[in-house]
Amino acid sequence: MIPLRAKKPKLCFSKKMLIADYAVLVLMIAAFMFFTYTAKDTSNCAIVIGAWIAQLAVSSGFYYWKAKAENLVKMPIQMLKDLPEDMKEKADPNQIIESVLGIRN
Repeated sequence: MIPLRAKKPKLCFSKKMLIADYAVLVLMIAAFMFFTYTAKDTSNCAIVIGAWIAQLAVSSGFYYWKAKAENLVKMPIQMLKDLPEDMKEKADPNQIIESVLGIRN
Protein backbone atom coordinates (compact mmCIF):
# COMPACT_ATOMS: atom_id res chain seq x y z
CA MET A 1 0.00 0.00 0.00
CA ILE A 2 1.26 3.46 -0.86
CA PRO A 3 1.74 5.65 2.21
CA LEU A 4 -0.41 8.76 2.23
CA ARG A 5 1.32 12.08 2.42
CA ALA A 6 0.51 14.25 5.35
CA LYS A 7 -1.52 17.25 4.33
CA LYS A 8 0.21 20.57 4.71
CA PRO A 9 -1.64 23.01 6.93
CA LYS A 10 -3.08 25.89 4.94
CA LEU A 11 -1.44 29.26 5.36
CA CYS A 12 -3.66 31.85 6.93
CA PHE A 13 -4.46 35.00 4.96
CA SER A 14 -2.25 37.28 7.06
CA LYS A 15 0.77 35.03 6.50
CA LYS A 16 0.10 34.98 2.74
CA MET A 17 -0.07 38.78 2.73
CA LEU A 18 3.19 39.02 4.67
CA ILE A 19 4.93 36.69 2.21
CA ALA A 20 3.55 38.71 -0.72
CA ASP A 21 4.80 41.95 0.86
CA TYR A 22 8.31 40.56 1.20
CA ALA A 23 8.22 39.23 -2.38
CA VAL A 24 7.21 42.64 -3.71
CA LEU A 25 10.02 44.26 -1.71
CA VAL A 26 12.58 41.87 -3.20
CA LEU A 27 11.31 42.66 -6.71
CA MET A 28 11.43 46.40 -6.01
CA ILE A 29 15.01 46.17 -4.74
CA ALA A 30 15.99 44.13 -7.81
CA ALA A 31 14.44 46.77 -10.08
CA PHE A 32 16.22 49.52 -8.13
CA MET A 33 19.55 47.74 -8.56
CA PHE A 34 18.87 47.23 -12.27
CA PHE A 35 18.01 50.91 -12.75
CA THR A 36 21.14 51.91 -10.84
CA TYR A 37 23.27 49.60 -12.99
CA THR A 38 21.81 51.01 -16.23
CA ALA A 39 22.34 54.59 -14.98
CA LYS A 40 18.65 55.50 -14.87
CA ASP A 41 17.13 57.97 -12.43
CA THR A 42 16.35 56.10 -9.21
CA SER A 43 15.05 58.91 -7.02
CA ASN A 44 11.41 57.86 -7.41
CA CYS A 45 12.29 54.20 -6.81
CA ALA A 46 14.10 55.11 -3.61
CA ILE A 47 11.04 56.92 -2.27
CA VAL A 48 8.69 54.07 -3.16
CA ILE A 49 11.03 51.45 -1.64
CA GLY A 50 11.30 53.49 1.55
CA ALA A 51 7.52 53.74 1.80
CA TRP A 52 7.16 50.01 1.11
CA ILE A 53 9.65 49.17 3.86
CA ALA A 54 7.63 51.31 6.29
CA GLN A 55 4.42 49.54 5.23
CA LEU A 56 6.18 46.19 5.65
CA ALA A 57 7.24 47.13 9.17
CA VAL A 58 3.63 47.90 10.10
CA SER A 59 2.27 44.68 8.57
CA SER A 60 5.02 42.58 10.21
CA GLY A 61 4.27 44.19 13.55
CA PHE A 62 0.58 43.43 13.16
CA TYR A 63 1.27 39.81 12.20
CA TYR A 64 3.56 39.21 15.20
CA TRP A 65 1.09 40.94 17.55
CA LYS A 66 -1.72 38.71 16.21
CA ALA A 67 0.38 35.55 16.59
CA LYS A 68 1.29 36.53 20.15
CA ALA A 69 -2.38 37.05 21.04
CA GLU A 70 -3.35 33.68 19.53
CA ASN A 71 -0.57 31.84 21.35
CA LEU A 72 -1.42 33.52 24.64
CA VAL A 73 -4.82 31.83 24.55
CA LYS A 74 -3.28 28.43 23.71
CA MET A 75 -0.72 28.56 26.52
CA PRO A 76 -2.98 27.84 29.54
CA ILE A 77 -4.64 24.96 27.70
CA GLN A 78 -1.24 23.39 27.00
CA MET A 79 -0.20 23.93 30.61
CA LEU A 80 -3.30 22.08 31.80
CA LYS A 81 -2.55 19.18 29.45
CA ASP A 82 1.07 18.96 30.65
CA LEU A 83 0.20 18.71 34.35
CA PRO A 84 0.81 15.34 35.98
CA GLU A 85 -2.34 13.34 36.77
CA ASP A 86 -2.18 13.86 40.54
CA MET A 87 -1.80 17.64 40.04
CA LYS A 88 -4.73 17.79 37.59
CA GLU A 89 -7.12 16.67 40.32
CA LYS A 90 -5.91 19.37 42.74
CA ALA A 91 -5.43 22.22 40.26
CA ASP A 92 -8.11 24.81 39.60
CA PRO A 93 -8.22 25.37 35.82
CA ASN A 94 -9.74 28.84 36.23
CA GLN A 95 -6.89 29.94 38.48
CA ILE A 96 -4.26 28.67 36.02
CA ILE A 97 -5.94 30.41 33.09
CA GLU A 98 -6.29 33.67 35.03
CA SER A 99 -2.66 33.63 36.15
CA VAL A 100 -1.29 32.90 32.66
CA LEU A 101 -3.49 35.48 30.93
CA GLY A 102 -2.92 38.05 33.68
CA ILE A 103 -6.61 38.50 34.50
CA ARG A 104 -7.17 40.35 37.79
CA ASN A 105 -10.39 40.14 39.77
